[in-house]
Amino acid sequence: MKLVFLGTSGSFPSKNRMCPAILVEDNFLIDCGEGALHRLLNLNIDLNTIEEIFISHSHADHISSLPMLLWTMWLQGRKSKLTIYGPPNIQEIVESMLKLMGTSPEKFHFTIQYRKFNTAENLGEFEIFPVAHSIPTFAIKMDDKFVYTSDTAPCEPLTEFAKNCRLLIHETTFPDEMKQEAHIHNHSSPSDAAMIASKANVEILSLYHIPPPFQSLEERFITQAKKLFKGQIFVARDLEILKI
Repeated sequence: MKLVFLGTSGSFPSKNRMCPAILVEDNFLIDCGEGALHRLLNLNIDLNTIEEIFISHSHADHISSLPMLLWTMWLQGRKSKLTIYGPPNIQEIVESMLKLMGTSPEKFHFTIQYRKFNTAENLGEFEIFPVAHSIPTFAIKMDDKFVYTSDTAPCEPLTEFAKNCRLLIHETTFPDEMKQEAHIHNHSSPSDAAMIASKANVEILSLYHIPPPFQSLEERFITQAKKLFKGQIFVARDLEILKI
């Protein structure tokens, strides 16, 4: 399974990192934060090959590029159906954004099918699981290969959800010395991510969603995570390709 990290910054983009977005096998997009479309174009991805989009939650850094992606698909003449998965209000949010930008979905020559989640579900090719954030937010697991947590405070049930997966992509929005602030804002630190990775017995931990103010502290984040997780640890970077 091939993963392409299109955007790896947290909260807002930096000069070198866009907001969260991961492309799986060229046809499944996980989150669509600022810069996702630009990254897809840089990689010469045919947008018609994207069949499904999973939006973990509706905060701007995870969804802001979606209207422009849909707009571009329309103007490029897309005809094939697109499925968008997300929290209970995903359809209302997407359609509201499009209409506010002067584009009614009725103009599209392709159908958008929405699949809304309220709780944990197994859809065969992937599973979703609610995590601990300030608005309804879901983690996703694909083929028992990897789990992407999206934004979450330490969430003990993720341990079982990620059990024995090869890769855990876990948000680390604040360093350990700001752990209390991280939890207040429903986010995690490197040691929080490492604890879940260790208990879940995953092979690889990717530290993800590091905001621009802390992107110079990558090595500190890794060092803090290594205290609790003995497997491979890396900080995800934009346009990095991983095969698992």
